[in-house]
Amino acid sequence: MWGLDTGGDDSVNRAREHAMDLILKPQRDGSGNNIYKEAVPAFLDSLPLEERQAWIAMELISPPKGMKNYLIRAGGGESLVEMEVMSELGIFGWALFRDGVGENEGKAREKEVGWLVRTKGKDSNEGGVATGFSVLDCLVLVD
Repeated sequence: MWGLDTGGDDSVNRAREHAMDLILKPQRDGSGNNIYKEAVPAFLDSLPLEERQAWIAMELISPPKGMKNYLIRAGGGESLVEMEVMSELGIFGWALFRDGVGENEGKAREKEVGWLVRTKGKDSNEGGVATGFSVLDCLVLVD
């Protein structure tokens, strides 16, 4: 994962070169507005320099082949669907920073406070639970 900040011409060139393995994500909450694979170079060409810092490039996850599960969705349509899936683990937390100088500057404290697992069809680009692209899931660790 790397930023596309205003001084990051190397990062932008790297994103163009590896576009088929990347997703560009806006640095905001929620799903959607992501740019995938073949759309990356054209998007970078149209992105104004001053808006680069609002985006990050991330390597796409390649799930193992044949990993199937049942997804249960609320609402209309088919509520129980078997498909090849991939899961994403998100760990979230908080950080408190000092607004000072010298020793009083920088991070004061940070803590991981939870996690969330979303599972979606392996061919789906989007991953939002609220938008119906994925479902909440849990982990089962085996040895």
